[in-house]
Amino acid sequence: MKETFTVEGMSCAACSSAVERSVRKLEGIKEANVNLTTKKLSVEFDSGQSISNDEIIKAVTKAGYSASLEAEQKPIEKNSSQVNASLEDASIKVKQLKKELFGAWLFTIVLIYVSMGQMLAKPLPLFSIFSMHALPMNFAVLQLLLTIPVLYFARAYFYRGFKALYYRAPNMDSLIAIGSLASFVYSLYLTFLISLDASHVHNLYYESAASVLTFIMTGKFLEAKSTDKTTSAISSLIKLSPPKATLVAGYDDPSLMLPPRAVQLEEIVVGNVLLIKPGETIPLDGIVLEGESDVNEAMITGESMPVSKEEGDSLIGGTLNTSGVLFMRVTRTGKDTTLAKIISFIEETQGKKAPIARLADIVSGIFVPVVLAIALVSAIIWILSGAEAHFVIRVVTSVLVIACPCALGLATPTAIMVGTGLAASNGILIRTPEVLELLKKTTAVVLDKTGTITKGKPVVKSISITKDAQESLRFYQDKINPKQDSIDEEKIILALAYAIEKNSSHPIAHAIVEEAKKRGIDESTLTQINILLESETNLSGFGLSANLIQENKRLSLLVGNERLMNTEKIAVDALAEEAEKQQDEGASLMYLALDKKLLALIAIEDEIKEDSIQAIQALKKMGKKIILLSGDNKKSAAYVASLVGADQVIAEVLPEDKAEVIKDLQEKGEIVLMAGDGINDSPALVQADIGAAMGKGSDTAIEAGDIILMNSNISSIKDALVLSRLTLRVIKQNLFWAFLYNTIGLPLAAGLLYPRFGLLLSPMFAGFAMAMSSISVVSNALRLRLIYRRKKHALDKKK
Repeated sequence: MKETFTVEGMSCAACSSAVERSVRKLEGIKEANVNLTTKKLSVEFDSGQSISNDEIIKAVTKAGYSASLEAEQKPIEKNSSQVNASLEDASIKVKQLKKELFGAWLFTIVLIYVSMGQMLAKPLPLFSIFSMHALPMNFAVLQLLLTIPVLYFARAYFYRGFKALYYRAPNMDSLIAIGSLASFVYSLYLTFLISLDASHVHNLYYESAASVLTFIMTGKFLEAKSTDKTTSAISSLIKLSPPKATLVAGYDDPSLMLPPRAVQLEEIVVGNVLLIKPGETIPLDGIVLEGESDVNEAMITGESMPVSKEEGDSLIGGTLNTSGVLFMRVTRTGKDTTLAKIISFIEETQGKKAPIARLADIVSGIFVPVVLAIALVSAIIWILSGAEAHFVIRVVTSVLVIACPCALGLATPTAIMVGTGLAASNGILIRTPEVLELLKKTTAVVLDKTGTITKGKPVVKSISITKDAQESLRFYQDKINPKQDSIDEEKIILALAYAIEKNSSHPIAHAIVEEAKKRGIDESTLTQINILLESETNLSGFGLSANLIQENKRLSLLVGNERLMNTEKIAVDALAEEAEKQQDEGASLMYLALDKKLLALIAIEDEIKEDSIQAIQALKKMGKKIILLSGDNKKSAAYVASLVGADQVIAEVLPEDKAEVIKDLQEKGEIVLMAGDGINDSPALVQADIGAAMGKGSDTAIEAGDIILMNSNISSIKDALVLSRLTLRVIKQNLFWAFLYNTIGLPLAAGLLYPRFGLLLSPMFAGFAMAMSSISVVSNALRLRLIYRRKKHALDKKK
């Protein structure tokens, strides 16, 4: 069982680690992960335990933070007013933070001018009443008065920091609060002593206390604006759903039909009929009842070209109707829609942690206590060495501020959020962050043939007719055009095949029916040429049989495979050469026989997708071994493999045996990515290290997949591999820079280089460096978008 909580008060990796540790201590908790960027706590626990959500909230509270159970209502189910209210609240918070930051900077700039300006060789102009030399007390009090407003604007850091200390879970705010307050209190103490000794005016640190807080506030403000961009994938998806739809009540009964009217989206139920005008967004999932149009599905599938839609075609909510008028029947609403599932999918992924993040979690969990210890030890050493109090305060403040582990907490989640969001915008849904890491390690890509490499929509390739079929077909030719000498043999063969296949749901039957319709054959044609069937029978695994009524005679009509012909003792030698040729080219064969005589051979092919060959070649260039796995006959599979350039073919594999093939490859040391679209692929998708389900495939396959390719193209596998490599690179860069800031900054702040080189980090610069570390980490994650586009463009150019 899983629950998601919103946690308030977290500001760094130490915070998230404290929350996780507190929750994991509870009995029955399997896993607890905090996403610092989204402020979400994802908890997985045994539903058999008596633990409640209230107990989890209490555990978070004991750690010094507040938590609330995330509303069960998903963002896509909210109405427009709720969404707008949420956005307005967020906007108000940002504006408030901006005002406080402006005030902090205003007073800090004046404070630095007053305090630092008098230290220059040529002091900056200042009212004589505040002269540092003539009236040092006034000079000190002015700095005190300028510092107090900054402390007020940054009050949240003190509240959170000391609250965390109270709960024995010190965090970044604790370090900032202690460091800045130490500088302020020490300066305040010296201010009172100035009346006894004016030289104390040179050791004031008011500007350090204020500037540290102002720099931290600036960093947090910029960080907040930047991290908003990392959630843009979800935000943009939520905005795809329009607040209203045009309902057509009574569509199924013209006598009851009412004029179309606009209604709120939440009022729509499954079965309602909606009117979609050109330029409007399709509000929910459904099927086309009437009309034709081109629909732009790029925002969901990543497919750049609009898709033609007509009666019976499916529609995805959130896509754009570009041309014609459509009437659609709603098939899914609320959380069941494709768009809602995608949003839920992304939110779940972004709430989890990648294995690479564990190092940062381990370090950040003990980092703050260690920093406090370093600050204390540094202070003791400098005091014992005879350093003055103001020097010790400077060291302690710098150590506490420079060591804030904000960047560590942001290093991984920001990159994962950008990476998974970028994947979603390109029609690739990644179920867990672990998959991002595993994708990079993939060595073998196993591809199902039908619906993965091929379109999964068979079409008639050719019709071959025997020499002695003319006599059998003459009867029907006379019905079409008695005066015409030549016989339109293919049309009659298709008409016979259409008559027997029209009620079958088999893909091959569908191909024959579609070809017949293209050639103008329909029910009226059958009536015109007097084709009448009775006793139609489905011979499972063989084909179809029926009795054809011809001038009061009943002739057996058979359409099926070679096994059916052999069973009925119908010779196929007349077309054996053509059959072998078509099989060598990967076609499926259907024979048509009338009255025990072979009339024709219909070759059916499943066309290869436009991008399959290029995508497979790109995967091979990336060093991946390509294996074609199919239940089709060896000749057909081998032909397709030769066209696309697969390295290995495993054919005639039963559905239940596909998982065993994957297992054998894994035992040989391969890290396997399996791509498929059918129910029979589900066991193999689960067995594979990474299961890639085609988004237009079965729901079972999609549930079994670790990644879902919404546009059902193999090229998305290449894109996922590229994105995985780039995301991991950015995460490693982020962790490197986060550790580097602290590794270089801590010795400088502690004064390790001061005795020999005279180098000592000032609290002001420490605050600036800490703020920049967080900003650089988030900015580097956002840079992933640009890197990916360039890489993708470079790969596409190579094609």
